[in-house]
Parts: sequence; structure tokens; C-alpha cells
Amino acid sequence: MNEAQIAAVLNELTQAVRKYSVEQRRVPKSLEEVVASGYWGRIPQAPSGKRFAIDKNLQVYLANP
Repeated sequence: MNEAQIAAVLNELTQAVRKYSVEQRRVPKSLEEVVASGYWGRIPQAPSGKRFAIDKNLQVYLANP
């Protein structure tokens, strides 16, 4: 994935997390929970050496493992 693709995926994942939070009235514990609830198809492969994480503002970002 190039940087533009990564930015797009992060934005889409963030929107799914926020929708989950509003509709379920709670913060998801993980992206796996968002996927299991049907808000996202599957978690994409993160760039090598990184993982997707959710911050306190419900923003998805790339973190070190």
C-alpha cells in the first residue's frame, strides 16, 4: 500500500469505529469487535512492522506492535 491508500484505509476504519461507537453506545475494545459486528468487512493487512490501533478520540492509526 502507498501512503494515499493507507490514509484512505485509516479514514474508512475510523468512520466504521465511530459509527459502531454511536450505534452501540460504547467504544469498541478492538477492530476485531467492529468487524465481528458487521461494521467493516475485514481488517486489512497493516504495513510491515505496524498494526492498526484505536486512540482515545476513536481515531484509527498505525502503531508499533
